[in-house]
This record gives sequence, structure tokens and C-alpha cells, in this order.
Amino acid sequence: MKRLWNGLKNIIFSPFVYRMYVRFQLFLKALRIACYSVLFGLATYLIAPYHSVEPVLRPDYDMFMIMAKATCRDDQLFLPKKTIVRFGDLSQQKDEWGNKGRVIGLCERDYPKMWRLTFNRYWWFTASDAERSALIYHEMTHCLLLKDHVYGNPADYMSPVIPTVDRFGLYKQVLDTLTATCRR
Repeated sequence: MKRLWNGLKNIIFSPFVYRMYVRFQLFLKALRIACYSVLFGLATYLIAPYHSVEPVLRPDYDMFMIMAKATCRDDQLFLPKKTIVRFGDLSQQKDEWGNKGRVIGLCERDYPKMWRLTFNRYWWFTASDAERSALIYHEMTHCLLLKDHVYGNPADYMSPVIPTVDRFGLYKQVLDTLTATCRR
């Protein structure tokens, strides 16, 4: 019996078997870390909000969110878990009259999961600051408040055609819209 044990001991504790054991333990540790990472990433995606906003679009996005949260309760806003605000190709999108290539901003909603705001990069860099802000506020009003276009008043920021307004007039229109929509 002792002879059998000594033979097994030499096999079990040989340098080769020991190296294989250590490698297997390292593999198990790496596998555990990978599984935890995947589970944490999945849980974060499902539970925590995810917001991706282009840096150039961030100031106006943040300003609108500050005004909206100061004026409305969370249950009055359609806040998704995931928000994407980016530049993209809108050349194939049709406007209200069926014309392609004239869309400069688009709000796509899949509430409560996400909403995506897409802006035409070429228009963006040729527009004035007030026109850019008006476009972002216009599209965010579509997504956040589910408001439609306002017809008959071309100076309104919710008109299908972006108006030329000063920044103060724009902020006043946005706050009036938020106040009218979100009466506390």
C-alpha cells in the first residue's frame, strides 16, 4: 500500500501536474472574472440609464434637460433608459410634405427603452448658435414631451421650419411650452 501511495504521490505532485493545476486555477479565475464582467455589463445596461451625447451637442442638451427637470415632474416627462444624441445621415428621411433630403433633425422614440436624436452635420456647422439651439430644443420637445409641430406661427420653435429667433426669445418659448405642458 505504501508503495502504491509513493507512486501516486510522484505522479500527483510532479512538476508537470502541478503546472497544469496552476494553469487550470488561473483559467478558472479568468473565466469567473469574464462572467462577472458580462453579468455586470448586462445588469448595468438593463438597470442603469445610458446616455450618449456628442460633445458638440451636449451644452444645448444639458440646458434643455435642466429647464425640463426644473419645470416638470419626472412622471410628466418621457425619460428613457437610453438616450443617443448624435450626428447622422438624414438624406433618405422624408419631411412632412414627402421631400427627401430636407430633414435636419429627427427624434426616434422607443419609449420606455430609448430615444435617439439625430442631426444633420452639414446643416449644423452652417447654422447660427440660436438656430442650433432651436433645433435641439425642437427635437427634444418631440421626444421628451411628445409634442407635435405647431402650424400657423412660423416664429414658434415647434414650427416645422426652424425660426430665426434670439436666444432669450427661444428660452422663453421653451419655458412657456414646458409650463403649459407640465402644470404642477
